[in-house]
Amino acid sequence: MSKLKMLVLSLHNYHDTHGNFPPAFTADSQGQPLHSWRTLILPYLEEMPLYSKLNFDEPWNSSANARWLNDQELHIYRSPQRPESSIADETHYFSIVDDETLLRPGGGVSFRDIADGSSNTIALIEAAGRGVRWHEPRDLSMDEAIDLLVGESDETHEWVEPGFFISTHYRGDGLYPRNVAFADGRVRSIGYVPTRELARAALTRAGGEEIPAEIDSGEYNRTKTVVGYTVHWRRVLSTTLFVGLAVGPFLRRRNPLEATGVEEVNHEDTKQLVSRSTSHS
Repeated sequence: MSKLKMLVLSLHNYHDTHGNFPPAFTADSQGQPLHSWRTLILPYLEEMPLYSKLNFDEPWNSSANARWLNDQELHIYRSPQRPESSIADETHYFSIVDDETLLRPGGGVSFRDIADGSSNTIALIEAAGRGVRWHEPRDLSMDEAIDLLVGESDETHEWVEPGFFISTHYRGDGLYPRNVAFADGRVRSIGYVPTRELARAALTRAGGEEIPAEIDSGEYNRTKTVVGYTVHWRRVLSTTLFVGLAVGPFLRRRNPLEATGVEEVNHEDTKQLVSRSTSHS
């Protein structure tokens, strides 16, 4: 199961418990963000021990919470296409923060509020390299999300295409298809979205639009540059050993002299072949 799939199903489990989806973030009486939706769904990701240590009346970066959250890496929030990062607790999965989206700032959105249909509403977007920590209450604005979908973002991607023996590392200024999770739980890699209007239609929950077929238009890369390779030496060595053990017996040949019962004997630097059945005088 993909990480995006696990995250959107955790949103569903939160909905089953609370009757609605989590807010994009919790806030204090002044409207200042306290905690992210990524923190609120920890119990549904088998992270209840960490969740129970947090003080939700204080901000995510308060001294009481920072002791548990700082540099706390959770692999569920790290894209498999970007396994390494200079920020240990970076997230690559974002909600869209807007009153018209699934995870609105004040929360309270339920399935019955998705007038466009849960299969037509994007809930989460994968985006690497934004420098956001998973417990930080910061996600994508509507404009930022649209920029990502239509390819107008200035972000730089680094990603890995895994191979059995060698994985290839790439860098580019736009990577498509982009992985997204819909409100119904489906995860898809959608292609380049040609207009901002179409992108907005896919992000809002009750705009009366349907996602057109153009969005699922396949792969589109603006740039794609190879920046390195990773050789999986353990697989290379284990495969070599397996092949050697499997093929070795078929390649082994008996000495033809042994097969005919002939013995090779040296007499004063002169090699003579004599039959084992002949007696020596």
